[in-house]
Amino acid sequence: NNTVSADQKFQAQMKKEGKTGPYIMAVSPWQFKDLDDGNPMDAWVAPADWLFVKRLQAIAEQEVKPDIIELLTWNDWCESHYLRDLPGNSTSATDYADMNSMEAYVAGQNHSPWRIITKYYISWWKNGKKPAITEDQVVFWYRVHAKDAQCNQGSPTIRNSDMVEDAVFAWAAV
Repeated sequence: NNTVSADQKFQAQMKKEGKTGPYIMAVSPWQFKDLDDGNPMDAWVAPADWLFVKRLQAIAEQEVKPDIIELLTWNDWCESHYLRDLPGNSTSATDYADMNSMEAYVAGQNHSPWRIITKYYISWWKNGKKPAITEDQVVFWYRVHAKDAQCNQGSPTIRNSDMVEDAVFAWAAV
């Protein structure tokens, strides 16, 4: 769902019932996985090609006014929604994490450019105005496999694959 209508309805209902307290709004980049474990529930893609950008922009433009923004990632490598750099693969690295078979799943898939987009919109949200562009930046993202790809291992079908686009997406700050 690339809208904030559920957030707006939730906030309106809280207000109607006299509830107070901070409203925490989750923002997450795309998610997809196929764990090759025989369970069709472990083979899916979230229809979220533009979800991260659209939710952050809606917050910055005050379509919805959360008190707190939760960047929902869990750093769960197998679901591909992490924002941090991948951990070092040397046991002496300060950020070492034993990813076992997940390392093959995420190798070469750097998600840290999501932070460029995040920094822009969080600054806009906090200051109430679009930040000045001091450096031209373009962030690209794409899935590495076509939405209807058939795996020779893993699940034969991926849930929600009809709800995503085979495309290269770009966000620019120029």
